[in-house]
Amino acid sequence: MAGILDFLLPKEKKFLYMLQTQSDTLLEGANEFRLLVSYFNKLKKEERKERVNRIKDIEHKGDTVMGEIIDSLHDTFITPLDREDIYSLAGGMDDILDFINETAAMLLMYEVKKLPENVKEYVRILSTCCDILRGAIHHIEEFGEVNKAVRDLHNLEVEADALFSRCMEEIFKGIDDVKELIKLKDIYTLLEEATNKCNRIGIIMGNIVVKHG
Repeated sequence: MAGILDFLLPKEKKFLYMLQTQSDTLLEGANEFRLLVSYFNKLKKEERKERVNRIKDIEHKGDTVMGEIIDSLHDTFITPLDREDIYSLAGGMDDILDFINETAAMLLMYEVKKLPENVKEYVRILSTCCDILRGAIHHIEEFGEVNKAVRDLHNLEVEADALFSRCMEEIFKGIDDVKELIKLKDIYTLLEEATNKCNRIGIIMGNIVVKHG
């Protein structure tokens, strides 16, 4: 733990706080998305739209934090982590929020009537990844916590990859309606990109531990 504490200069802990805020926002968006998907088939059109708008608002919060981090990087001479690592962590979390917002909006745009259980399972994996990321960011000074998060994120990506393969097989073999096939393929592809991004952030955190451990 001392390794990372040594390079977290007190006067520049604002970057750590901002990263923590971004991770909080990410988890908030993931949880809201999971609620949308969990109750989607029971919600009326206006209720779906209301929940999608909540996710959009959370995504805008993430954009604001990202902008603050970029401005601070420009204005700060010495940073507690390498500049590219701070940017990659914040940008990666912002990207996941973008994927979540885009997928939620797609559910309305495509006028999806009913979501299959596989979508709910995918979102469960994604929200779990976001929860792990938040924990790791909040305890980034604890090597053991970060290393465990890196392993857990990798395992969840493997699980998501296997689920993606099953989903693709099911829609191409079981859906004759080309429009419905395209809708589900696009949704699953965005969810796969989001879970892959979670794992890539885990790799960045693992590299930080190696550099500063």
